[in-house]
Amino acid sequence: MENKILIKHKVSNSIISLKRKIEILEKENRMLKKDMGLKGDTKEHISVLDNIPLELINLDINGNFMFSNAFFYSLFDLEPGFLDNKTNIVGFSPLWGTNLFEHINSLIKFQKSFDCEVKLKYTGSDRIYKARGLSIKNKDDVIQSFLIIIGDITQRKKAENQLIHEKERAEESDRLKTAFIANISHEIRTPINHIMGFLELLSMDDLDYETRNEYRGIIHSSSQSLLNSIENIIDIARIKTGQVQLKSSLTDVNELLDSIEESAKEIVKKNNKQSLRIIKSIPPNSEGFTINIDSKRLKQILKNLVENAIKFTYKGSVDFGYKASLDGNLYFYVKDTGIGINKEDFQTIFDSFRQIDYRTTRVVEGSGIGLAISQGLAELMDAKLEIRSVVDKGSVFSLHFRKIKCNFNQRDKGSFPKEIFDAGF
Repeated sequence: MENKILIKHKVSNSIISLKRKIEILEKENRMLKKDMGLKGDTKEHISVLDNIPLELINLDINGNFMFSNAFFYSLFDLEPGFLDNKTNIVGFSPLWGTNLFEHINSLIKFQKSFDCEVKLKYTGSDRIYKARGLSIKNKDDVIQSFLIIIGDITQRKKAENQLIHEKERAEESDRLKTAFIANISHEIRTPINHIMGFLELLSMDDLDYETRNEYRGIIHSSSQSLLNSIENIIDIARIKTGQVQLKSSLTDVNELLDSIEESAKEIVKKNNKQSLRIIKSIPPNSEGFTINIDSKRLKQILKNLVENAIKFTYKGSVDFGYKASLDGNLYFYVKDTGIGINKEDFQTIFDSFRQIDYRTTRVVEGSGIGLAISQGLAELMDAKLEIRSVVDKGSVFSLHFRKIKCNFNQRDKGSFPKEIFDAGF
C-alpha cells in the first residue's frame, strides 16, 4: 500500500514538473516569435516583393500609394521611392487614357474587383499586361487597402496568336487540298474517260477513215491533257521541296515567243474561243536577241500565263510579248481583256491548289496550280511575277528579270507603251 502511494506521489510530481517545463517552453516560444517579429521588419518583406516578377501596387482606401515594388518602378522608368503616401493614383499620368486607370478608379470608388488586359509602353514599345485589382480586408471584413497586380503576358499572347494563326493555316490548307483533290480528280478522270471511250469506239469495224482520225486526235489531245495534269502535280511538289534544277542555255527570245504563239492557237481551239484575237508583240530591231536562261521553264511560265488569260477572257484579245524596262531590264508580259481580278485576291491567286472560286460547277476548268508553279519558277529564276488588274476590264501579268539587260535597240527604249502596262488600271 505504501509503495502504491509512493509511486502515485512520484508520478504526480513528474506531471507537475512536466507542466512547468511546457509552460516555460511556450513562454520562450512566444518571446522568440515576438523577438523575430520585431527584428523581421518591413525591409525583409519589401525585399521579397521587389523580387517577385510582377508589378505590385498597394493603395489605401483613398487611392494613395502605400507601396510599389521594383518591377512597377521599372515598368514606368521611375526611380525607386519616387512615389509616397502623398501620391494619389488619380495623379499618376502614365496610366491616363488606359482601361486600367478606369478599372482602378472603379475599384477605389465602388470596391469593384477587376481582371483585365491592358497595353502599356515598356522601354518604348507596346506590351500587353494582365492586371487584377483586389480589396484587402481585415479580420472584421472591413476594407483596409487595395492591391493591384500587373503581369507581362506579351509573349503568351504572341504564342496564343501564333497558335491561332497556325490553326487557321492548317484548316485553310486542308480546305484547299480538299478543293484541289476534287479539281484534280476531275482533271484526271475527264481525259481518262475520253481515252477509254474513244478507244472503245475505235474498235468498231464500220468506222470510216476520217472518223477514226478524229477519234485518234481526241485520244491524243486527252492523253496530252492528262500528262499535263500529272506533270503539274509533280512540278509543284518539286518546287515546294526545292528539287527543281535549272538548266540554262543560250535562247533566242523571238523563237521562244513563236512557240508560245503556236501553243496559244492550240489553247484557243481547245477552249473553243476562236473569236479571241491572239497578239504577239516583239520590240523592233530585236532579231537575234538571245539570253542565257532555262528556256523550258521560261516557256512553261509564259504558256501558263497565256493559257490562264485565254481561259478567263471571253471577248477581245490576249496580247503577249516582251519589252525593256526604264533601266533596260527585260520584261515579259501577258495582257488580256478578261474578267479581271479583285485587288484583295492578287496574292490569293498565287496560292497552291487555289482558284478564286471553287464552286462545284465551274465555268473554267483547271487544277488551280498553274500560277503557283509560275511564281515558284519565277523565284528560282531570280525574276519577279507581278499583276495589275481591274474587274471586268482585264489583267496584265509581267515577268521582270532584274539581272537580264536588253541589248537590242528600240525607238521607245526606256518606256512601256501605256496601252500594255497602264491600260487604265
